[in-house]
Amino acid sequence: MARRMSERRRDTFIALALFAVSALARIPFRPTQIFHGDSYGLAAGALYTLTAHPPGFIGFCTLVRLAYIVVGNVALAFSVVNILCTGIATAMTFLVGRTMFDRRVGVIAAVLYATSLDTSYFSTLALSYAAEGACATAAVLLGWLAVQHRSFRWLVIYTIVFALAGSVRQTTLAFLFPLWLFVVWRAVPRWWQRGVATVLLVLTVSLWSIPNAARLQKYWDQQPLGYIASIYKLQTAMEQFYDSSQFGKVDYQPTVARFHFPLFELAVAMWNQVHPPAPDAPIEVRSASAMNALRMIRYQTVKLLFYGTLAAGLAMPFLLLALRRRVRESIDKERWGFLALWILPAAAFFALNHLGAWGYLLIFLAALMIVAARTITTLLSPRAQVYATATIALVSVAVFLFMRPLPETSDRNKVLDVALLQYGAPSIRAHYARSRAKAFSSDPRQLDLDCVTDECLIRSIPHDFHLPPDLAPAKPLR
Repeated sequence: MARRMSERRRDTFIALALFAVSALARIPFRPTQIFHGDSYGLAAGALYTLTAHPPGFIGFCTLVRLAYIVVGNVALAFSVVNILCTGIATAMTFLVGRTMFDRRVGVIAAVLYATSLDTSYFSTLALSYAAEGACATAAVLLGWLAVQHRSFRWLVIYTIVFALAGSVRQTTLAFLFPLWLFVVWRAVPRWWQRGVATVLLVLTVSLWSIPNAARLQKYWDQQPLGYIASIYKLQTAMEQFYDSSQFGKVDYQPTVARFHFPLFELAVAMWNQVHPPAPDAPIEVRSASAMNALRMIRYQTVKLLFYGTLAAGLAMPFLLLALRRRVRESIDKERWGFLALWILPAAAFFALNHLGAWGYLLIFLAALMIVAARTITTLLSPRAQVYATATIALVSVAVFLFMRPLPETSDRNKVLDVALLQYGAPSIRAHYARSRAKAFSSDPRQLDLDCVTDECLIRSIPHDFHLPPDLAPAKPLR
């Protein structure tokens, strides 16, 4: 008993140390203003509406508002939330690796996660991906504890945390729902216990999803359409002005509604062959193309593989080596199933439908690093494990510190900047961000605002988002 308590204290100390180091290391790289496209809508949510563009992110906007009330600066509030979330995600990665395998796997996985270029870049920005990484990994830890201990109590705790995590980014709820079903099935044997977990999930999600939907309908431009229709308009059939099925020089075209998810377009195109659309059907339905959908799927799959490799860094060879028999047999079927349901639903969606900013990958990056860490500890000697982990981490940190965009003097340079070279500390310091949609336009800034101070944002947001004139901004304590 005493030894078990000592082990728990040791693990707690390691988790706290990893949290502190990972969080403190981000402070020098925080930006002094918002400069990404989605940051403006998230700032509107934090300052005014508690929701951003559909699907809303009410939990994340609430966290940033609370930080803003304390620190009194919008950009700093985002950084505080995401720095803390990155530290939490690092600690949670250690604890998942520790509980699934052993302490060595946990430490290596946490170091790989903390130093990943994906983690480092999104750890301070006014975006919600770092927070999703923390929420998803924390929920997964509780889910594994429920499975490991076959515990109804842990299942209840896991379900509540998982449901609340969906308020931060709704993708957490959607992509990790298959894992929740697995945990419910494995953790408890009685149907009444599974029923209680289901009811608890629905009730907890309702606590935030109902006000989230109401605020979207009340404050955002899509309000006449209703919640479901507004999500369809923004996520499924977007107003686009370039061909999104290929990468490179953007060929700008008249803005028109097009399907954003290629599987949806493929299904509509196939249905059109059976039942031709009416002349007054929406333009995206009438123009649905199976070939365009397949080109988009190819592009999204290549993009997932490219950014997955970039996020894993030099840990990627160890992910591939996990296919070796010795490594495969060191992970039992239950653990493989758990890890697969953590990774594959989101990865399949990214490959077959949509992968925007590669911060999306933070939802399952910890799982990849745990698999890589297990491979390292299985195939290498203890000394080689240290060398391998240090090399992977140092190279990732060096890339983050020194990688910088090329001068925008040619289309080739612009493509390289958009695809890769903008994801380092120099770009954060320069408030440089380029999206594929705008990299070749007359104003290539992702967020084309000259107004970035708190005072200016407070004045401009109500006008730009057509907010009610009586809606007051959040007030800081000082």
